[in-house]
Formats: sequence, structure tokens, C-alpha cells
Amino acid sequence: MKNFRRIISVLCAAAMLLSLCACSKREKYDAVFITDVGDIYDRSYNSAVWDGVRSYAADYGVNCKYYRPSQRGTKYFSKAIKKAINHGARAIVCHGDEFCDAVIKAAERWDDVKFIIIDCKEKNLPSNVLAVGYSTLDAGYLAGYASVSNGFQRLGFQGSSPSDDYVNYCFGFIQGAERAAEDLMLEVMSVEIKVNFLKTDENEDDVEARAKSWFSTGTQVIFACGTKTFATVASVAERNVGSWVIGADTDKSYASDSVLTSAEKSVSTSVYRALAEVKGGSFKGGRSVTYGIADDGVRLDLQRSLFSLFTQSDYDAIIERVKADPTMISSLVTADDAKNIVLGDDQELSSIFSLNHVLIFTN
Repeated sequence: MKNFRRIISVLCAAAMLLSLCACSKREKYDAVFITDVGDIYDRSYNSAVWDGVRSYAADYGVNCKYYRPSQRGTKYFSKAIKKAINHGARAIVCHGDEFCDAVIKAAERWDDVKFIIIDCKEKNLPSNVLAVGYSTLDAGYLAGYASVSNGFQRLGFQGSSPSDDYVNYCFGFIQGAERAAEDLMLEVMSVEIKVNFLKTDENEDDVEARAKSWFSTGTQVIFACGTKTFATVASVAERNVGSWVIGADTDKSYASDSVLTSAEKSVSTSVYRALAEVKGGSFKGGRSVTYGIADDGVRLDLQRSLFSLFTQSDYDAIIERVKADPTMISSLVTADDAKNIVLGDDQELSSIFSLNHVLIFTN
């Protein structure tokens, strides 16, 4: 009996030792995504980045994981980054300007780890940090071109603020509409675009009132930029038969039956590309890159769009034309240009592009 008890004791001790060893051995992850504080499946940036990370991990046979900071702020982002590195992360992906400080500090401390940060405007980056941005000018161009090609001649643009990205979406939208009108040989000044950016003393009630007014006076589709602004315009469009809304940044088709299309940044693709470069040893940090039409960095997803006339072949054709001649889209955004839009100077805005087919109205 004593021998039996001794055997049991030895077995229990061995089991405990094995358990402790297993607990102390942390699973390592090749690629890690540090989310913002939102849900990973937010149908927005978190989802898009995570899709890219997961696709990379599946194709290359490596482990991946995401960490969600407990709160916003550099302190909490830094904690999540440190945790990822302690688990062996070789590459860490983050999104947004609010991560810039945390990423740069971590990159300087752990120079053997590669960092990929989406939509960070910081220019002075350590050699192990790659900032990836997207040409919203190009994305807006596709939205404008497709809208007019689909038969719409009464358009609207509503931005939640005059940020560089939203101003570029607007400028691209105008140029795309002008090009489509020219290709279709429409009459001079036959396309109308109403443009507005929220002022500091305005809110979503003003967006709703403006959208109602625009739709009731003939506007057929509004390109709405900004999360709350898009949701507001989409809600108004739903209540107005024959009215449409265009989303920005990521796929918005899930939000409403009134979503005509979305001017998307190809976030998943660019995340996958950057992680593959890390894996293959060709990663080049210390720089910012901006992906546009030429790099397949922005797009309209025709499979999720509700165009009745604009086809996949039409889309493919305009993509190839822009790739062959990038000068088709003019990059003219300056502080003064943005100011003119905010102030509502439609005469000045029209002169920027020497428009022949598009009339601009700001209000």
C-alpha cells in the first residue's frame, strides 16, 4: 500500500512539473495586429487589417494573433505592443495616427521587430517602420467616374470635416465625374455636384437636413465621408426612393440597401504585401508609401455595388487608362484649396480643374 501511495505521489509530482513547463512556454506569433479599442469584426479598419494578417498567416503557415488595448492612448498601445513582442512577434501591424507615437517608441527600443502602420502621417520613421497610406484622390476619382457612367448627373459630396483625406476624396470625385461626362460626350455643364464639409458649429442634424434637401431637389447620389456622416446620409437615402449613397474607406455595402458602392482602400491587400516582404527579407522601412490605382491600392468592388449601367468591363477599362496615364488625375490639394472648399467658394473650386461638363455648388 505504501509503495502504491509513493507511485501515485511521484506521478502527481511529474504531472505538476509537466503542467508548469507547459505554462511557462509561451506560444509565439509571427504576425500580430494591435487593434484600436473597437471590435475586431467591426466591418471597418479592424476587420480589413485582420483579414490581411490572417490571409498572410494561412498562406505562409505561421501563427498570428491580435491584441486589443484596454483603453485608447499611447500608454495602453505601448503595453499591447510590448505584450506582442514578448510573445515573439516578428512583425506588428497597427492602424491610425493615434498609434504613431507608440509605434515609433517601440521601434526604437526593439529594432529587430518590423512595424507596419496604416494611415500614419508621420514622416520621420525608424528604419524598421513602414507607414502605408492610400490615395483617396484616386478612390474618389473612381467613385465620380462610375456615378456619371451609370447615368447620374445630379451628385453630392458631404464630408464630415475638411481633412486632407476627405478633401482628396472630393477632388477626385469631381475629376472622375468630369472625365466620365467627357467620355460620354454629355452637354457642357450638364453634371451638377453639390459640395459641403461640416463646419465647426455644425453636427449630424445639419447633415440630415442637408441630405433631405439635396435629395428632394433632385440629387441622385451623395458621396458621404466620415463614419457618422455616412450613416446619416444612408439613413436619409433609405427613406427616399431612387436615392443613393457612396461610402468611403472600407466596404459599406452591409450598411444599407441604398449603398451604391464604396470607394475603398485596399487595406487587406497592402497588409498582406508588407508582411510577405518581412517574411521574404525584402521589407524596407523608414519610409511612407501611398498606394493608388497604379498599385491596386484603392478600388470599387463591383461585386458588392448596385450599378445598373456601369459594368465590370467599364471599370477595368478606366483602371487600365489611369495606370497607363497617371496624369489623368491631378493632385492639386493645398491648404488654400481646402480653405476655398470650406469657405464655399464654388467659383474658385471650378477654376481649379478647368471644368467643362461639371457645375460645382457649395453650401
